[in-house]
Amino acid sequence: MLSFSPGARERWSEPDPPVPPDPPRPAIVVRGEGKRALVAAASEAARAREIEVGMRAADARAQLPGLREWEWSPALYDEVQTELAAVLLAASPRVSRAGLGAF
Repeated sequence: MLSFSPGARERWSEPDPPVPPDPPRPAIVVRGEGKRALVAAASEAARAREIEVGMRAADARAQLPGLREWEWSPALYDEVQTELAAVLLAASPRVSRAGLGAF
């Protein structure tokens, strides 16, 4: 006859269901400085809360406290776009850069 130690039944029960991830925090990319700074890009979560590309960054911050933000970096954007172009070219020789953010 088989016997199990106390608690063995709990160890073999179904695992807990996975915990859903936290929703993404709203985020923006800011271009410019001071009062002239504008939202250059907005995440889907930010756009869902009426943050729009082109609005003043100060207005976006006031409208949505806790908004994550990054400063626009043309050098970083160019670096990432170059890496993306290399990946796309590996899949298709017909890919070419057509300007900032365009292929």
